[in-house]
Amino acid sequence: MARVVKAAAVRRAEILTHAVNLFFSKGYDATTVDDILESVGISKGAFYHHFESKEELLAAFTEAIAKAIATHASGLLAEDCGECARLNRFLELGRRIQHESEPAPVSAYASLFRTGNEPLYQRILGVGARTLRPILSTILASGVAKGEFDVADEALAVETILNLSATRFPVLVEALRLSDAGDARGGQRVLSRRLTAECRLIERILGLPLNSIVLADAGRVVSALTALSSKSAPRRTRRRGAAA
Repeated sequence: MARVVKAAAVRRAEILTHAVNLFFSKGYDATTVDDILESVGISKGAFYHHFESKEELLAAFTEAIAKAIATHASGLLAEDCGECARLNRFLELGRRIQHESEPAPVSAYASLFRTGNEPLYQRILGVGARTLRPILSTILASGVAKGEFDVADEALAVETILNLSATRFPVLVEALRLSDAGDARGGQRVLSRRLTAECRLIERILGLPLNSIVLADAGRVVSALTALSSKSAPRRTRRRGAAA
C-alpha cells in the first residue's frame, strides 16, 4: 500500500486528535507514544517531526481549548454590561467549555493529579494563560477605567488571578483522593472551600464587594470532580463510542 502523504497541518491535527482520544479513554499516563503511533498509523519519525514529546501533545491540546475559550470570549468584550458581570461571564465560559463538554476536556488531565505530576500541570496552565491573559487584561483595564475595579497594578492583578489556578494543584489532589476513597462529600468540601477563598481574594484584589465573584456553585464542584474521577472514565468512553 502506498504511503499517504498529508499536509503538515493536517497530519499534526490528526496526531493530536488521536492522542487526545487516547488520553480520554486510557488516561494520559497510561497512553504511550507507541499507542499513538498505532492509532494514527505512522512511524516514530513522522510523530517526532510534528511533536517533540507526549507532553507537547498535552500542551497543544491545552492551547486549543484556551483558543476556543478566547474565541467565544471575544463576543463578551462587545456586550453592553458592567465589567464585574463581564468577568463572571468570562469565568463561567471557561468552566463550561472545560468541564461541561462531553467528554470534559479537563478529564484528559485527570491522571496528573494522581501521579503528582505538578511540573507538567504548571506547564500546561502556562500555555493556557498566555492565550487568555489578553482578554482578562482587557476586562480589568476597562473596569479600572470605569471605576468598577480599584486596582493599584493591573498587570500584577492579572498575573495573581491567573496563578490561582496554578496553585490549586494540591487541593485538587486531595479532593480527588477523598472522592476516589468514597468520601465524595469530603472532596467537594475541600474544593468548595478553596474556590470560595479564591473568590474572596479576587474581590479584594479588584476592590469589589463581598460575593461579587462566582467561581463555581455546588453543582459545578460536583461536575468538576466527576469529570476528573477515575470512576467516571469508563462511562465517558462508552458515551463517546455510542456517539461515534
